[in-house]
Amino acid sequence: MTERIQILDKRGVPLAQPLADTRRWHLPGGVGLGVKYSGQIYPLVNTAQGWVIKLGGHCYAQKDCRLADPERSLPQTSQTSQPSPPPVVTTAARTPAAAGHGVVGIEKAWLANAEKAETQRAESAACQQQARQAVVQLHGELADAREEQGRLAGRVRHLEAELVQLRERLRDDRRLQKSENTVADLRGQLTHAQRQMAAAQAEAKQAREAQKAVAARAMASRSELAQQRQETAALEQRLKTCLAEMAKGVRPEAWDWFLAMLPVVWPRLSIRAESWEVVSRHCTRVDAVLRVLQALHDEDPNQAAFSIADHGWREVQDHIATGRDDRLRVYWRPLPERRLEAVIFYKTDDEAQQAFHRALAREPVRKA
Repeated sequence: MTERIQILDKRGVPLAQPLADTRRWHLPGGVGLGVKYSGQIYPLVNTAQGWVIKLGGHCYAQKDCRLADPERSLPQTSQTSQPSPPPVVTTAARTPAAAGHGVVGIEKAWLANAEKAETQRAESAACQQQARQAVVQLHGELADAREEQGRLAGRVRHLEAELVQLRERLRDDRRLQKSENTVADLRGQLTHAQRQMAAAQAEAKQAREAQKAVAARAMASRSELAQQRQETAALEQRLKTCLAEMAKGVRPEAWDWFLAMLPVVWPRLSIRAESWEVVSRHCTRVDAVLRVLQALHDEDPNQAAFSIADHGWREVQDHIATGRDDRLRVYWRPLPERRLEAVIFYKTDDEAQQAFHRALAREPVRKA
């Protein structure tokens, strides 16, 4: 790896010391690449000045990452199409209410989306380069066809002149029959030359049509790239707004959109739809329940639970804060392929909770 990687401290100031270990590491969840510094793996960020790592940003343990292929190189930086860096949640900026793993999950989703947009921009640039090369090649072939057409037209005119002269010389010649044979040959050559000229004209027409098609594909590629940039910018702005509201411990205004993002953030969890109605109705703060769901998704061994019903249902031992009390409960049971089904319940009293347990016990075992 020959690319220069700059180190930025917590204030964003570049450090003078070079990066000793430039080997790349795959980050957990396939969200991108990182490098090792002081025993931790920091994500690589593509900026206008090149590739950097930010000591004030999020980092990963080396045991959670995988060493990348040493032959693979980083993509070249560009001054004209750079994705904006993800919102950095520094250690100093975190509060107890916003320290949940839900924010980390959204950062992973943003990094995956930024990497996808970078790949699409590279593919579009390669398509435009191929289109330009094809246009240049077609221009050359068209010029050659026109030159050949001119030569054939000159040859036709020369043969016609020779034919006229031959007829005049052989008008009184006794060997008229032989001359007529020669005229027939000349006519055959003339017909062949005319056919070649027609073929050259057809090839020139096809070349012009191919040139128009390549130009149309290039225009479509540029339009698609512009639309992708607009969609990426809108997604980044919406994620920043959502993260800022969650950092304050309140429910984001874009709550429905945030729920649609949860299968991307927690692919192992199957959360029932009525659970979010419970959260919306009883919670003024959502950071506590998001921490519990993140722990379930990550298989946190410290997330204690005890069995409450048949068919594998368990209750998370934590009493989850809602902003007004701690009556929120989370129940879960395992599904095939290392997935979990979860449901959120608000405990009004012991009788209501026992009735909910009996309802869970009557449910059949899910196979998917």
